Amino acid sequence: MKKYLLLMSLIAISTAYAENSIRLDETVISTTGFETKVKDEVKNINVITKQDIQKKNYSSVEEVLKDSPFVQTVNTDYGVIFDLRGQGNRASNRVKILVDGIPVNMMNMLYGTECAFPVNNIPVDQIEKIEIVPGGGGVLYGNGASGGFINIVTTNKTGNYAVVDSSYGSYDNRKLDTTVGVQLTDKLSANLSYSGRNSNGYRDNEKTQSDNLTGRFNYQLADNQKLTLKLEKYSENYRKYGSLTRKELEEDRRQIDPDNFRDGHLNKENYLIGHTINLGNLEISTNAFIENSHDKQLQKVSGAMKPSITTFWTKEKKTGVNIKGKYTYSKGDLILGYDFLREDANSYGKGDMGGNSYDVTKDTNSLYTLNKYNITDKLQFNLGIRGEFSKYDLYTLDKNNKKLQDDINLENFAYEASLNYLYSDTGNTYIKYERSFTTPAATEYFNKYEKKMYKPGVGMIGIYKQAYYTINNLKEEKTDNFEIGVKDVIGNAYFAATTFYSQTADEIIKNSEISGSGNGPLWEYENLDQTRRYGVELYSEQYFDKLTLNQSITYIDAEISKGEKKGEDIPLVSKWRGTLGANYQFTERLSSDLVANYYSKSFNGWTTKSNKGMMVQQETPVRNKGYKKGYLTVDWSIRYAFDNGLTLTGGVNNIFNEKYYLSQDDGYTEKGKVVGAYIPAPERNYYIGFKYEI
Repeated sequence: MKKYLLLMSLIAISTAYAENSIRLDETVISTTGFETKVKDEVKNINVITKQDIQKKNYSSVEEVLKDSPFVQTVNTDYGVIFDLRGQGNRASNRVKILVDGIPVNMMNMLYGTECAFPVNNIPVDQIEKIEIVPGGGGVLYGNGASGGFINIVTTNKTGNYAVVDSSYGSYDNRKLDTTVGVQLTDKLSANLSYSGRNSNGYRDNEKTQSDNLTGRFNYQLADNQKLTLKLEKYSENYRKYGSLTRKELEEDRRQIDPDNFRDGHLNKENYLIGHTINLGNLEISTNAFIENSHDKQLQKVSGAMKPSITTFWTKEKKTGVNIKGKYTYSKGDLILGYDFLREDANSYGKGDMGGNSYDVTKDTNSLYTLNKYNITDKLQFNLGIRGEFSKYDLYTLDKNNKKLQDDINLENFAYEASLNYLYSDTGNTYIKYERSFTTPAATEYFNKYEKKMYKPGVGMIGIYKQAYYTINNLKEEKTDNFEIGVKDVIGNAYFAATTFYSQTADEIIKNSEISGSGNGPLWEYENLDQTRRYGVELYSEQYFDKLTLNQSITYIDAEISKGEKKGEDIPLVSKWRGTLGANYQFTERLSSDLVANYYSKSFNGWTTKSNKGMMVQQETPVRNKGYKKGYLTVDWSIRYAFDNGLTLTGGVNNIFNEKYYLSQDDGYTEKGKVVGAYIPAPERNYYIGFKYEI
């Protein structure tokens, strides 16, 4: 807390030369699918611009979002997921991640464990802006937007140009981004970009190596028509290690358990073709896309008798078409749209934890309409509805070649109604209601248990335990969101404030345990009776002659409000989240940034015994996993731009050397003894870099 107060004192010093904010005049695409200004929106939107990203020399989208107001990062065994408004460990299902308006959330839950958002394949040098919209989006984006959405808009630059961006940092962290753009004809332009990352990681023997190649072609069919083709190839190799005990952590927080690691190789290919046409009062946008991902993982996990080794192969394919049109009439805008999405996923494991496989398909057809009606010059009324129709084909095969198959059909509807009052040239206030929904990921219909088996010659008496799947009867989630907000520019300050309340029926949770028989994680999914979340989001920027300050604070109370777990906190949600930032422009070419991030403690979750008594052979008592402690980190960066297109950057992350954890479980036991389980976060680290643009 002393560090926090010291930082507040340092960046609160300012001079008094006011200038106008440009935040309200920034345009966003994700709220309607077409460009609108922030000041006309009935949402609390945070826009991270290309300039914001360049100031701190971010090397990945993950780093950008970690510093962003309103976003909470949730660390899982399979990477980081990004949370808005307290979704916690459900964020990967309830927060929509979009790249140029196309959803990239994974359907394949990788043998029942939540997958991280696949965003680090996007080169930061190719990002034009990131639009962060907390709280709903069900009418426009359908399933999985109950908590909000994040749209990453990539650069669509034309003409002749070239960019090289490179940096080197602690833990042998190396980055190289290159882009070349060519104007082939008056109407045809192209660009090709490469992005490479290589890092040894914070902990001993960890490593990550990735390569991304992207090509984009723009063809101007006419003054009012444009055709876009985008091709992308991404590959990643990594090795990550499991948790440390409390004793190991005290000895050396960077050490690893050589018998507890995961090796992975991921390949992704994305293809997009888009067409836009502007007919005056009518704009039409059409996109067709294919996304493929192939993931191979080898896991070695410490066991009671000996380490178990398993290899998993997973594949996912998305094929989709989005068509939307905006008609502008005398009193407002009418938007109509149709979406189709086919998701295919299959997975197979070979080894001690493997042998069970699944193959699933989900087809979704959606129709929606959204109307903005200007009652007066200052008062707007918005109304929208979406119908979404999903069909699942589920198939699983266990080690004994036992098949399970099922077909499931769901119909869901989202609604939105809001009033927006433009009380001045710079200010607006709004009230909004939205009904949204989240349908189960196809693989969430599978529970994984284990049972006793007998086979002569196995063990001492021929009895062993074998894992198997069952198909459950999950319901979809239904969420009601209420929101009141205001944003304005007063003097030299921009501010936005929002209060919200949401209530969800049948929220999905996963109860899980680790098998003591070498079968890895066992789990079952179920619906909670009711959960609720409420809170406040505050954000402000102040502009002075050479100094720009920004602050945000978010309070979220998220808990189970009905049922056996009534009163329990939603796992992995910090009640308090804060950011502080300062940018000082020493000269026209030299600038420096200071960024602070604060998280209060968060509930780790719980372990429950199986309702059927089948998850493990001996039912274990309910165990509260306790809390992960809160933390404060502070980063500093400096940037100097020369006349010739060269920019030099450098910085220090985690200046005060805060020792915090990506995950923390003080109550974890091994062989009946409490030993704890911790994955440490990086300590103080440094980087330098350059960018050259012609």
